[in-house]
Amino acid sequence: MERKRPFRLETCFKLGLFGNICFVAFIIICLIYYYTFSPSGTFRLGFDIAAYIVEFAGFGLMALAIAGICCIVRQRGLMKTLLSVYVCVEVFLMLLDFDFIHLDVYNGRSNLLIILHAIFSALVGFSLLSLDPKRTRLEMLVGIAVSMILAGMFSAVLNLRVYGSILMNAFAYIFFFASLRYYYNREEIEIDCYGDRAKVQEYKSTFFKDE
Repeated sequence: MERKRPFRLETCFKLGLFGNICFVAFIIICLIYYYTFSPSGTFRLGFDIAAYIVEFAGFGLMALAIAGICCIVRQRGLMKTLLSVYVCVEVFLMLLDFDFIHLDVYNGRSNLLIILHAIFSALVGFSLLSLDPKRTRLEMLVGIAVSMILAGMFSAVLNLRVYGSILMNAFAYIFFFASLRYYYNREEIEIDCYGDRAKVQEYKSTFFKDE
């Protein structure tokens, strides 16, 4: 009898979904704080605590999602590497932009930073095509998500900080993980994972098989 995998791929998609929802909540909390209490010099400890809790929850959920994908999905080393780097970059930029980490050389309104961030994020998004390269459904999901990510470059045009691009990324991955989970459960997208007998059979050689 085949032993059931304790950590399923669908769970990874769910963790990624909730992780990006946390990123959106983090930005909203910070915006409320900086545009209401911060200009008047009023300090609100509750906002800081809430922001940190939500931010670290998002980071933790995304880290678990990517770790699960790396352990469950076969091969796809480039995609796994880019996803891991992406999460670290997103969290670092958010901490910089909301001054949780201070660097004198950092400029959140830099057009170059916003454009490079959007292009890098789009490359990460395109790497997700390797999950099931033969499926048009996945191409559609990635295409929509990448379009949303690239739309983050309008943050520069609207004179927003880089968090505008980060926010678009979060919305893009909320859409992607929710849709991917839906189509994966309907078996309209197939992803070969370790321990799947059907997939193992595809890779097995029949050269020495008896006629």
